[in-house]
Amino acid sequence: MKYIGQMIYGDELLEGILPKSIVEEGRLIECCAPEGHPPIEDVQQRLKEAISNSIGPDTPPLKEFIQSTYRGGYCTIMVDDHTRENIHTKILLPLLFEELIDLGLSEENLRILVCGGTHRAPSETEYRKILGGEIWPKHRNKVFAHSCTENLVSVGNLDGVPVEIDRVACESEILIPLSDLDYHYFAGVAGGPKQICPGICGERIITDEHLRMFGELGFADNVDTGVVNGNPVFDRKIEIVSLILKKLSEKGTLVYSILSVVDPEGRLVQLSGGDIFETHDRDRKILEKVYLHPIEKKADVTVVSAMSKGIDVYQAGKAINAAYRATKEGGRILLLAPCPDGIGNEVFKDLMRFSAEIFGEMHEDVEHLPDQEVISGAIEKARRKVQEEVMRDFKIGKQKPVDLLRVLEHLGWGHLHIIQDGLSKEEMDLLPFDYVGDAGDPPLKRIKEFIDGLEKEGSPTYLMMENPGFLFQAPPS
Repeated sequence: MKYIGQMIYGDELLEGILPKSIVEEGRLIECCAPEGHPPIEDVQQRLKEAISNSIGPDTPPLKEFIQSTYRGGYCTIMVDDHTRENIHTKILLPLLFEELIDLGLSEENLRILVCGGTHRAPSETEYRKILGGEIWPKHRNKVFAHSCTENLVSVGNLDGVPVEIDRVACESEILIPLSDLDYHYFAGVAGGPKQICPGICGERIITDEHLRMFGELGFADNVDTGVVNGNPVFDRKIEIVSLILKKLSEKGTLVYSILSVVDPEGRLVQLSGGDIFETHDRDRKILEKVYLHPIEKKADVTVVSAMSKGIDVYQAGKAINAAYRATKEGGRILLLAPCPDGIGNEVFKDLMRFSAEIFGEMHEDVEHLPDQEVISGAIEKARRKVQEEVMRDFKIGKQKPVDLLRVLEHLGWGHLHIIQDGLSKEEMDLLPFDYVGDAGDPPLKRIKEFIDGLEKEGSPTYLMMENPGFLFQAPPS
């Protein structure tokens, strides 16, 4: 049998995933290619323009600030952590260092802050992947990783909640959030202001912001991928970041956003500089041109690669959410995520115990496989129990089980599949996945056996989601 199609699994490119007959029979759902946007031909020249021409009337151009106002303090470049692709970081960081030094900043005053929010600090290998082989070896003594619980400075409060930010950021005279836009499953669109909150904030205000995502059961209205207008999480982010910008401005700190859009081929197609909100608002139109994929219908089976987000189940949840939007009710999702860090978040792990107990009871209550009524009742019970616990004592990570169980309800028990190699037996027992094949077996072999099994049962339609950053939109059902 001839196979076609390719996907990424960790650092490995897997080729020949789907039987060719699926395409010949018209069962591979065609994606309408996005409009696209031409790549930037001269990135260095565009960067010069971004620091010389500011978007937003209240933010002076970075070049002008350095030449007329700068007092010789620290200039800190804020970068994404290891859970993001960081293609833009590796491209732009060496060029930005060069431009800043040409403008008169001393190399000793340049620092890099990894904006990880509540995430752990990167490893040695991950720092190199974030910053690239040129910057990391040469400037590693100037690289700092944010902690949401340590080395923080208070800049005020919102509704009684302390707003704290990283001391390295607070002590800087120039802050340069260097970020790229992509779609986010509850914040709407990442990049820009998200690099400040949660990026460099303390845990309490991050928790306050994250709590805005929840409704009575599941997510609140407008909490969705690609939605910022009326999204309560993004609205709260605006309030938090606005307060931080105000306090930093009062002490003479310039926050100058350098924002980019990277296309699926890894090329910069947009680069702008200026106000962190204005650049984010304007450049979202470019993001849509590059990553919005209209599809003719939802799929029976969606195969999705978590790419870099496959580091753990917590991060891979973003890929599950992306696939959920493109999969029929009662369909199947096959997630490709090696998960070398396991579940990846202890709070998430602890909360999954509630649903695991309920699903265990579901199987104990019947002699054989539970019927659909029993399954639906167990999923509903698990969703309500988990949501109750989430709202009782919210911690970062508790949003993932809420979303995961929403997807499970949409698909049905046994229809959320994963190919992984990093989960322990204990972790596997806590999660509502169907585990495809044995960890350690070649992932391509496991995928083919899974697909071949489905083909013996029927003739489903398939969608190949090579990049979880795509926003797939099907017509309303």
